[in-house]
Amino acid sequence: MRSRVNDKISWNYVKAKCFDRDDYKCRLCSCLSAEELRLRATLKIPVFLLETLDAAHYLPVGNHNELTFDLDNIFTLCRSCHSNLDSYTSPITGMPISNVEHEEFWQRIINCIPKKIKYTNSNTDSSVESWLDV
Repeated sequence: MRSRVNDKISWNYVKAKCFDRDDYKCRLCSCLSAEELRLRATLKIPVFLLETLDAAHYLPVGNHNELTFDLDNIFTLCRSCHSNLDSYTSPITGMPISNVEHEEFWQRIINCIPKKIKYTNSNTDSSVESWLDV
């Protein structure tokens, strides 16, 4: 039987791994188009909701307790996107969404790789490659 202390330690470890994997960025916000970001800006979301990061479960723990600490089921979302998805509300428009639309948002999150470009530093003799966020 697991103790609450061990669960808290395990959760903090998995959450840190999730944030690190996702480069401390909301996976959904990272994948929104410029038009979607403009549309969302009209919602006037408080900045702290966009800056606060949560580790969110794709498959709910209530139905899938065995996936509580499974990193493949956990993704970094800002508090705004997380609360909207939990309440079946579009993080872009603030309007209610269907089960199908909810799943479509989650598929974007799961398949999103934060946009980065690779460049070579031409100011050095070596061909050092780095990554820049776009």
